[in-house]
Amino acid sequence: MNWARRKNALQEEAPKALVAVWECESVDCLGWMRKKFSLNENPKCPLCETKMKSGERMLST
Repeated sequence: MNWARRKNALQEEAPKALVAVWECESVDCLGWMRKKFSLNENPKCPLCETKMKSGERMLST
């Protein structure tokens, strides 16, 4: 029990920021990727080969 309190005290929150991403348009797929790491201007989802749309996510930097 003491370890759990000490572990939580030692952990720091990672800073978060809005990051531009590509999100899969398919309802059944949860695929997404950072725009920074995309090589294409209009990429396809690497999981289901569906078009991707532009979006933003709150991610740890």
